[in-house]
Amino acid sequence: MLTKSTEVLYFVGFVVIDLMAVSGLVLFLLGSVLILTEAFRKSKLWGLGCLFLGPLMGLVFTFLNWNKAKIPTAMWITGLVLVLLVFFKQQLATQSGVVL
Repeated sequence: MLTKSTEVLYFVGFVVIDLMAVSGLVLFLLGSVLILTEAFRKSKLWGLGCLFLGPLMGLVFTFLNWNKAKIPTAMWITGLVLVLLVFFKQQLATQSGVVL
């Protein structure tokens, strides 16, 4: 049987994990949309390339147009890192027998 303080700590942990997952997903999607927007502002070919070739073309666009794409890229990378952290945290918890 868990004590009241332990239950509160588990609840806070669940909330933090959920907030990390949601904020990571929002940052990832927002960064992707902003990179795509900057690519279309540069030219239609860049925009279509980023739209259909995905993250690889987005990274090429970012490296070639760093001044315009550094903030969206930082958002994209931060979101990706947060989502991956939550994913691996869940995997480690599942392997150790803890259900989150």
